[in-house]
Amino acid sequence: MSRAFTKYHLDDGRALHRFKMEEPHATPHDHPWSFETEILDGGYVEEVFHLDPSGGWHSELVHRIPGKTYHVDAAHIHRIVELPTGECWTLVRAGHHTRETRFWRFGDRVQSRAWHERRWTRFG
Repeated sequence: MSRAFTKYHLDDGRALHRFKMEEPHATPHDHPWSFETEILDGGYVEEVFHLDPSGGWHSELVHRIPGKTYHVDAAHIHRIVELPTGECWTLVRAGHHTRETRFWRFGDRVQSRAWHERRWTRFG
């Protein structure tokens, strides 16, 4: 993981996530599975990236608030950019593994790479 994030695996297959610091300049990523995330305390703001079929992109800020549960699709590309209270705790119920995690670069062109690869490939 990173110094900003700790994951605690629970005996029932769920995971408790503790976000200790925001990472507004972290490399955006997606996930190997879809999941449900329940915001237990603190909340967070994520930058969510949307790909256009033409190869373009745009992003938006999405606020995740305590007491709510959200479905996150495996292809959801994001990064945590703000922790309004300085810390956030979530409870995650992951679905079945469906894909490889990818990291993304957004600029004049969109690039991505699988988590275990070094080479970036162009999208679109």
